[in-house]
Amino acid sequence: MTRTVMTDARDLLAEVRAKGRPAGEDRRPAAQARSYRETVGEPMTLRRAKAFAAMLDALEPVLNEQDCLVGSLAAVFGAEAPATAADLEELERVGRRGFATHADHVVIDFPRLLRLGLPGIRAEVTERLRQPEGLDADQRDFLASMAITLEAALRFLGRYGAACRERAAGDATGRWEQMAARCDRLTREAPCSFPDAVQLTWFVHHLLALDYGYANGFGRLDQYLHPFYLADLARGTLTPEEAQQWVTHLWAKIGERAPQWGHDDVANIAIGGVRPDGGDGTNDLSYYCLAATRTLQIPGPNLSARFHAGTPERFYHECLETIATGVGYPALFNDRVLVPALEAIGIAPAEARDYALVGCIETFVPGRQPPWADGRFNLAKCLELVLGNGCDLRTGERRGPETGDPTRFGSLEELLAALQVQIRQGVRDYAHYFRELNRQVDPREFTNPFLSALMTDCVARARDVNDGGTRYPSTHGVAGMGIATTADSLAAIQQGVFTERRFSMETLVAALRADFVGHEALRAWAWNRAPKYGNDDATGDHLAVWVADTFCDAVLAERTYDGGRFLPLIAANVSNIYAGQETAATPDGRRAGQPLSDAASPTYGRDTLGPTAVIASVTKVNWKKVVGGSVINQKFHPDALATPEGRARLVGLLRAFHERGGQEIQFNVVTAERLREAMARPEEFADLVVRVSGFSARFVELGREVQEDILARTTHLAA
Repeated sequence: MTRTVMTDARDLLAEVRAKGRPAGEDRRPAAQARSYRETVGEPMTLRRAKAFAAMLDALEPVLNEQDCLVGSLAAVFGAEAPATAADLEELERVGRRGFATHADHVVIDFPRLLRLGLPGIRAEVTERLRQPEGLDADQRDFLASMAITLEAALRFLGRYGAACRERAAGDATGRWEQMAARCDRLTREAPCSFPDAVQLTWFVHHLLALDYGYANGFGRLDQYLHPFYLADLARGTLTPEEAQQWVTHLWAKIGERAPQWGHDDVANIAIGGVRPDGGDGTNDLSYYCLAATRTLQIPGPNLSARFHAGTPERFYHECLETIATGVGYPALFNDRVLVPALEAIGIAPAEARDYALVGCIETFVPGRQPPWADGRFNLAKCLELVLGNGCDLRTGERRGPETGDPTRFGSLEELLAALQVQIRQGVRDYAHYFRELNRQVDPREFTNPFLSALMTDCVARARDVNDGGTRYPSTHGVAGMGIATTADSLAAIQQGVFTERRFSMETLVAALRADFVGHEALRAWAWNRAPKYGNDDATGDHLAVWVADTFCDAVLAERTYDGGRFLPLIAANVSNIYAGQETAATPDGRRAGQPLSDAASPTYGRDTLGPTAVIASVTKVNWKKVVGGSVINQKFHPDALATPEGRARLVGLLRAFHERGGQEIQFNVVTAERLREAMARPEEFADLVVRVSGFSARFVELGREVQEDILARTTHLAA
């Protein structure tokens, strides 16, 4: 039996980093513009398909010496000259979807892809075209456009096979010949081995990236690759060690993007969790994914670990061992919250159990819904509008409905009633804006036939992924910013104005307009003495629960352009910094323009009683309402996870978090001193990876304001 010849994935990464960005300009725009000019007058979906094909045909296969998997994002480079102004004008005229109009952030149906292969999907499309009953002209055109893109993908894969065979001539190891044979085989049939399945998984993901897709997820990699792994083990054609090498090589291919394109792709991979039948899905591949992360220690893929009541103890410990390296992931998700949350919005139980994540932390039903979209919603600004009777406290501009003179409120309940009005109206305005934006995008004009061919039902329905082709309609996330800032501000008002009567509402509003200049004593009390969310304090926590419930209820009442759902998130992904810039001083003592609290986390430095109190506070929120996803960032000193005993204590904390109904939590394991050193001497810390919010990144590549935000997080010395 011929063994598969492998290289070391670390050597591949070193090679790619040494090469850096390839020479030449992007080949794609000129090729696509030329195609669009040649197809004027044809149905738009066919024009888009032919432009996709022209793009792939214009790319040259790129192979690294240490490759074991083909498909390189470096293939886009190499044009002698940039696209002309006329080319760019043509592409602008044709247009394309963006994030807000559901272009990417998607998980395809990988199990179907691996079951059928690209040739099998092409055959399904061909067979559907042979059954014209019930198909209108648009549907026939759309099926034809799918076929064009699939043929182009297969041609590109075949060209990679030819490129590998050219290298095989002088290769005594046989590796390039094995790669060539694998490419040739996958142009004819579905994958029949674990290496085949890994290759096809990566190749199709990279095709979506070449087509301008960003933050597309791999879904539940350990689940859909597992049957191939077991079959190869039984045949004796694969060892566990070789399977580990294949997974690590996949990680390295994902990591190529940063040195080649200048930024990482937030490619989410989910491991662990329950299977669709409810059993434990944790398997050998789950652990191989964690080991690959520990080996390479790069910002991506964005690994997400799912936990449930039957999760093995080993999985907890290996996740924490991985986090202890400092990379900041995997993020840790709770099936006991997210599965019923998805069922509550109409997702079938088996499909809810099979959820994955896209982008940072956004929930997704693989293959069965259109691409994700979202935007930010400033909760602290809503409170500002209450205190300004609908007007911005800094500019006086009317930004919301009149909800009454705040100086005449006689109780916190009156203020909360006004805040509820501002939040509801703000959410209605948000939903209206994005509904109208998407209604302006004609689904027959703005199709994505290749992506649609990879989804579960689009071929059978002969419809685009954004035009009724998927089982479920669209979802659009509404990310609430500043829950802790808002809750802490309400707690300061309750205690300072209504309970202890330390100051009047009139004085407070004046202090906020002045950014606390001349009101330093009031600010010091609000910042240091008023109740704070994150300390297991009844006042602060109760108000955080109220804010979360009010926000979630408002969002869940709205529908998207196609009858789908707006879904609440309590996540920031550094947008709390930008939301803070547009927000006046707040009653919790935060100054104007400063960042709002991060995601679902307590305000930095205000959670003073340790991680147990933080867990007690955050799990009072009903996270089953936060269907879109959430982030709780915690930072631990490396000593806290340096020993088995320390990790065991954190396992206990995590179990409590899950049992009490927390949804997601993630950890940075780094000292403030090390971060300060990296800020002062970035050239010495090029490989320092940290968790930013819903993603990890190299610390020295972040903007100064993001670095400062991470540095400000409370550091816990022990679990």
